[in-house]
Amino acid sequence: MTVRPLGRVNETRTKYGDFSVMIEVAALMMTPGFFASVSSVALDIAFGDLSKYAYVGVFSSGVFNVRDSSEWETKHRAQLDDAAAKRGLSLVWFSTGRDDFLLDTTVATVDLLKKHGFAAHYEQSTGAHTWINWREYLNKFTPQLFQK
Repeated sequence: MTVRPLGRVNETRTKYGDFSVMIEVAALMMTPGFFASVSSVALDIAFGDLSKYAYVGVFSSGVFNVRDSSEWETKHRAQLDDAAAKRGLSLVWFSTGRDDFLLDTTVATVDLLKKHGFAAHYEQSTGAHTWINWREYLNKFTPQLFQK
């Protein structure tokens, strides 16, 4: 199997009426930390302009070092405190395995979002930082799209 480096995150926005979705594809990437990196970049993209997104899903990741540094919170403070942007979000969804090395990162990110008034949903699964878990998270996350 050939592993192709993706270089940078590709962002695809699809409009369905009033809804936007950001879809990320990390196919063929076998590096264990890559998907987490993609999810943390997804948070930067989404919170860069929340008005463009109705759904945010993060699998086995979050904002790195958010407990130790306020850099990300400061950078995104306008979006974090924007009441209109919060109303436009239908779902902010996180899931991480209880044995995942990024569990603390996920929990800290969810705590930060809740501190700023977001209704962030968090589910803890069994297992670790694995494709099996991400497949399960995708199966749980996608049926929740376009329900409102």
